[in-house]
Amino acid sequence: MRYASFVAAVAIALATNGAWVLASDRSPQSRAAERAYLRTVSPLTANDVTANLRGVVGKHVAFVCEIVSIVDRGTMIGQCGKEIEPVDLYVHMPTGDAKTGQRFRVIGEMETPSMWVDVSGHPWYTGFVKARFVDRL
Repeated sequence: MRYASFVAAVAIALATNGAWVLASDRSPQSRAAERAYLRTVSPLTANDVTANLRGVVGKHVAFVCEIVSIVDRGTMIGQCGKEIEPVDLYVHMPTGDAKTGQRFRVIGEMETPSMWVDVSGHPWYTGFVKARFVDRL
């Protein structure tokens, strides 16, 4: 019994301290951690995110994202938010069997944006989300 409590505590710690967790891998304790995390989510729109990318760093968010491009095994670019008002975000999440066009519910934390410079020298900022929980829709 003590071992099970320890495993549950480790699962909750991982789920809330940086590791993403797929829905199919969730234990009841992990689902409880997800519910607790959801209570801390800020309701951000695409306009909130794009208007102040640095101001939303660290905020807990919940987005529905459609994969536009898979960057690598741990990162995708998605159209996230409401269908009528999506925002392009890089999302750090497992992409092993994901495909372009698939939709995911992503619950996580806004990270520091990246700055890119286009060919004319104008800066372009891109938002990043570190997924804590991911559900395939």
